[in-house]
Amino acid sequence: MAIDGMNHFTVLTNDLDKSKAFYIDVLGLTEGYRPPFAFPGAWLYCNEQPILHIMAGRPMPNEACGVIDHMAFSASNLESVVDALNHNDIEFELRRLEDV
Repeated sequence: MAIDGMNHFTVLTNDLDKSKAFYIDVLGLTEGYRPPFAFPGAWLYCNEQPILHIMAGRPMPNEACGVIDHMAFSASNLESVVDALNHNDIEFELRRLEDV
């Protein structure tokens, strides 16, 4: 089997509303269809593609299976994204790569 691309990533949260607010209100993802799982969560979309699954209502693991170092998004209007992060007092590091 060969990997052809990325389908989605999942984050765990103790605060579903706060997590959704960040990804929707600050980064501009939209909430969309999510199958009727027995636990709370949300599927967030970009251009009709569900790219982020948020899972809540489960205990956080004592030992994490892995660590997400970063998530990269392609976006337009960089200035508005930076303004939204600053407005919400969210620390971030902006790295721009030329000719990528």
